[in-house]
Amino acid sequence: MGRQFVVLAVVLALFGSAVGFASDDAVPVWPPTSTNSWIGSLNLTDTGGSDQIDPLSWDISLDSGTGIYTYEYTWSGAVTKWILEVSPNKTALSFSFGSGYTATVANTVAAGSTTLATAITFDPNPSGFPSGSATTFSFRTRLNPIYGDVWGTDTVGGYTAYNPGIGGDTSLGDTTLAANFVPVPDSGGAGPETAVPEPSTAILALTALIGGAVARRRKKKAA
Repeated sequence: MGRQFVVLAVVLALFGSAVGFASDDAVPVWPPTSTNSWIGSLNLTDTGGSDQIDPLSWDISLDSGTGIYTYEYTWSGAVTKWILEVSPNKTALSFSFGSGYTATVANTVAAGSTTLATAITFDPNPSGFPSGSATTFSFRTRLNPIYGDVWGTDTVGGYTAYNPGIGGDTSLGDTTLAANFVPVPDSGGAGPETAVPEPSTAILALTALIGGAVARRRKKKAA
């Protein structure tokens, strides 16, 4: 019996690495507003109309137990598409996206007249949200927040908004970062990309492993 539980412990340990909370484990590059939390907003540069879809606000939190960040962005008005910069060459494997929108991670993404090396493109739905409504998007990742670019548009109303420093320098020595950029997911470290599982998926897989071990133990006793 002891040997069976040792084997089960090893399997569970392997499971924890396989499901993959990615190995990027660097700390954020600026202090959080409170313990493991980043909350803020930025007035964006507008075209086609003032303050129709901005300011953009964010609420980013870190679960220190799992190392998973939850990113939540809220546009003040309707957006039919928006783009968020991420670290170069990241893929969808690094993210667990929510519902109510489609998200595509790609390289060489056009954000208006600016080209971003790698970015997430969010499409709320084919026709966008009702005019004037705030829109919130959330996703989970192991990537820590640093400063980067954002761009959004309401094609129905003809509005576009983006951070004032889009396409500019986001080096750590820039003292104007908070006024010109928004927090975006960074690579953190050099670890490989692995999927960030939904909680329900991880729980189901863990339950299946434990159930299989218990069944085998009962079968051996019956024999």
